[in-house]
Amino acid sequence: MSTNTLLTPDNNDNIIYTNSTILDLKKRAIKGDAEAACEVGELYFHGDYVDEDISLARRWFLLAERQNEPISVFRLGQIYYHGWHRLPNEDLSDTEEMDESVKGFEFFRRAYKLNVCDTELYIGRCYLLGWGVTQSDKKAYRWFKKSAEAGDIDGIFELGICQYHGTGTKENLKKAERNIRKAAYKDHSEAQYSMAIFYLEGKILEKSEDQTHYWLQKSDANGFEKASEALKDMEEFKRSIIED
Repeated sequence: MSTNTLLTPDNNDNIIYTNSTILDLKKRAIKGDAEAACEVGELYFHGDYVDEDISLARRWFLLAERQNEPISVFRLGQIYYHGWHRLPNEDLSDTEEMDESVKGFEFFRRAYKLNVCDTELYIGRCYLLGWGVTQSDKKAYRWFKKSAEAGDIDGIFELGICQYHGTGTKENLKKAERNIRKAAYKDHSEAQYSMAIFYLEGKILEKSEDQTHYWLQKSDANGFEKASEALKDMEEFKRSIIED
C-alpha cells in the first residue's frame, strides 16, 4: 500500500542546496507551503547542507504535519518512537512516556493512511512492544507481513523472526529461514548474523563452519557488532550459542 518515498541522502543526490535556496524554502514554509516545510525538516533530519538537528527538524515537520503532509507525519512518529527529540539523559514520567507513545503511534497510523513507505514496519513494532497501543503478537505479525509484502528488508527479517519463534503465528522454521535468508542476501546485517547461527546450530540448516564464518564476515562488514565480536573468538562464540 505504501507509496510515498522518503527523502534520504541516497535519493537526494541530484539536488544541490545553497544558503539562498534553504532560506527560500523556509520562507515558503512559513507562508504555508507544507512540502517546503517537510523539505527543510528533512535537511535537518539527515544533516544535509545544514548541521543535523532533530529538534529543529521536528519543528518543521510539525509545521507541515498541520496540513497532513505525509512524510512529515511519518517522521514525527519516528522521532517519538526513538526518542530522538529528547535531551541526553532526559527522564520522563510514566504518564509522559505513555502520552508520547500514544502520540507517536497515532502519527504512524495516519502515515499509513497517507501511503508512506516503511510505516507498516513501525506499526508492527508498536504492536510487538505494546508501544502506544495494546500489545498484540498477532497484529504485530500481520503488520510485519504487510511490510515484507511491500518489499521492506527490515519487514522481511522481522517476519522471519516471528516465524522462527512462533510469535503471532505458528512456528515455521522453513519459512523463517527463507525470509531471513532473503533479508541476508539484501545485506541486512542482523539477518546475516542469524544465518551464521543457523549454520552453527544445525537446527534448520546442516552445520557448516565455512558458512558460519562467511555469514559472520558479511554481517561484520555491514557493521553488526555481535558479528565482529564473534569473529574475534569463534570458539567462544560456538560455546555461547550452545549454552543459550
